[in-house]
Amino acid sequence: MCLFSARFTFVPLLFALVPLALGQSSIGSSDERLASKYFDEPALIAPSLDCRVKPVEPFLDFAFRFESGYVVRCPIREFEGKESTVLVFLRITPEGQSPVLLGEPYRLPAASDAVRSRTNILRMKDNFEFSGGFAAGEGHYRCEVLVVDKRSNRMYRTSWNASPALKRSERHVPLAIKANTVESMTSLPWKGPSSNGDSGFRVTVLLDVAPIYPYATKLRAWDRAFLLTTLSSSLAQIDCKSVKLVAFNLEQQKVVFSTNDFQPSAIPDLNYAMRSLELAKVSYQILQHPQGTSELLVNLAKQEKGESGSSEVVIFLGPQTRFFQKVPRDAIQPSGANPVFFYLEYMPPWVRGAEFPDTIEYLTKALAGTSFKIHSPDELATAIKKIGLETRQAENKRNGVGSP
Repeated sequence: MCLFSARFTFVPLLFALVPLALGQSSIGSSDERLASKYFDEPALIAPSLDCRVKPVEPFLDFAFRFESGYVVRCPIREFEGKESTVLVFLRITPEGQSPVLLGEPYRLPAASDAVRSRTNILRMKDNFEFSGGFAAGEGHYRCEVLVVDKRSNRMYRTSWNASPALKRSERHVPLAIKANTVESMTSLPWKGPSSNGDSGFRVTVLLDVAPIYPYATKLRAWDRAFLLTTLSSSLAQIDCKSVKLVAFNLEQQKVVFSTNDFQPSAIPDLNYAMRSLELAKVSYQILQHPQGTSELLVNLAKQEKGESGSSEVVIFLGPQTRFFQKVPRDAIQPSGANPVFFYLEYMPPWVRGAEFPDTIEYLTKALAGTSFKIHSPDELATAIKKIGLETRQAENKRNGVGSP
């Protein structure tokens, strides 16, 4: 399966593509025959839908797989403000293997009379954007995208080649997917809490739903895949008997998803909540309340400190934010049996040499916690081991037991 996001680049209340499914998935036999026909006989595509595609180079994710993605842009004027269903098909053909065909529908509502009265839709220069991708092993892949406007039966088709390969510095990394193999980006390593007894930890993950590039205005498919794979890979390496998950967005100053009993079956709901997040749409009230970012974080931390039977481990997880306010010293008051706080902060390659503390790091320090700056999957694995050791030491100290 492939994860998709539908976004636009102008006033968001005018139009919005509505996904009719949680993500791209295998398609029915009739749709498969139709899509394969147009993939194999591109001369049949007429008249064409005016779209453009920008492939994204494959990169190694935190589940030890390659992700390859793209962005498709279609001018809004192409749809004339009329209601339609837009179908997006993706066909990936590994070298020497059979193709994998996936698809996803979107509903495009009609423009309202109010919009039509003040907007010449046919002269608009803005675009709808679709982002997508897939997970794969090393190898060579032929990638094809077909976009279909069902109302007008117009189509757009494009193709490119992707050849993911480990860099010399990554040769020691054990890839999770064998060569020339395609998987869904939602196929994740965590299978649920692993401990059957009392030895495991009660874990809370506070997930910062933010793009890898902190000033981006869109949460792309690979941003969501990065968050899901990092979350899943982290939990897969922790001996946990229960997991609470709170996903939040600092830009919107709100919680977007929360569950006290997080299981793998909840990942599609988490993904849907992230897909629905419009980073470019920030209310005037939020813009007038910049301290709301630190207030949200402090409130999340206080909830974990104050709950009866709360988690022993609380992990902030996400890419470096663009917020750098310090947390007031009196914002967090010491209490009795506190959980141990950690921050797994992903640092993109382009910020090396300029790694300044962000608001979450300041808060983690105020909570007497530990922050880890993560640049690679190997560093994530090392940090997870240290989290287990530090948590066990803190637990032994509370119980009056010597360190192991």
